Amino acid sequence: MRRKWKIFAFISLTVIFCDQLSKYIVSKTMYIGQSIRVIGSFFRITYLRNPNVAFGIPVGSPLLMMVLTSIATILLIVYFFRIKEEGILFNIGLVLIIGGAIGNLIDRFRMRQVIDFIEIGIKRFKWPVFNIADSFVTIGIIVILYVWIFGKKREENIDNGKTNPENIL
Repeated sequence: MRRKWKIFAFISLTVIFCDQLSKYIVSKTMYIGQSIRVIGSFFRITYLRNPNVAFGIPVGSPLLMMVLTSIATILLIVYFFRIKEEGILFNIGLVLIIGGAIGNLIDRFRMRQVIDFIEIGIKRFKWPVFNIADSFVTIGIIVILYVWIFGKKREENIDNGKTNPENIL
């Protein structure tokens, strides 16, 4: 259990710190709607504020968003500390999701919206603008899906010290 607390604290706090620092820098150095080219038209920093859920999809009022996200995050935290049989990769994936959710929740409680600034795409084929917290949530989901689909046996071997950790992926 002590190992789980260390994983949870280190990863979630790192995710939250990176997310909030990046949003702070963008909000203090750019104006809303400003866009800066980083790699041509493929990658831009575009400062937006998003009152909706992922990718700007409207779900309801900001208060409803805060309540639903808070409940989901609390349930994920409880699940993380109650599960016994999952391996380290699964736990890391879950904590990435929790850290990202908390990062966006901080924005929702402070401003009733989320700061988004990462824009990727070419011409009319652009992904909706997102942030670091969204990236960590997505990476966490990918890690969990990997474990569920491919990694159960491999994960057991890693936990038992039978596999070289450098060959995880």
